Amino acid sequence: MHCFRCNQSGHMMNTCPELTELLTKGIVTKDEAGRIMMMDGTRICQEDGESIVAAVEQMKPSVNFISYSLGADKADKTGDKSDDEGDKMGVYPVLHSQKIAGTKRREILDGVYPPPRPTWKR
Repeated sequence: MHCFRCNQSGHMMNTCPELTELLTKGIVTKDEAGRIMMMDGTRICQEDGESIVAAVEQMKPSVNFISYSLGADKADKTGDKSDDEGDKMGVYPVLHSQKIAGTKRREILDGVYPPPRPTWKR
């Protein structure tokens, strides 16, 4: 027995545990005809010899979020000190810069006039 959905042996396509896990997590769904597709309705594109599960894992969006803190002391790591104890926070207003693109265009276009008529047409 060989499963063509995950390229592993030991079970058939209808009982594939990896695809069942993707279905329960809500990553893929089945349409009216029973075909596997992404939850937003897009088709799953497979390379030659690639399983459906591998193609879904490749198409699944990944989150590349990295969080770090500079100068963290031991009190922050142990949880003895809270962020709101003793630290004063400052709130500063945001000053928006003036948009000068429109005024610059008007200045340039104010000096543009059609060329004078030739003397023979007067």
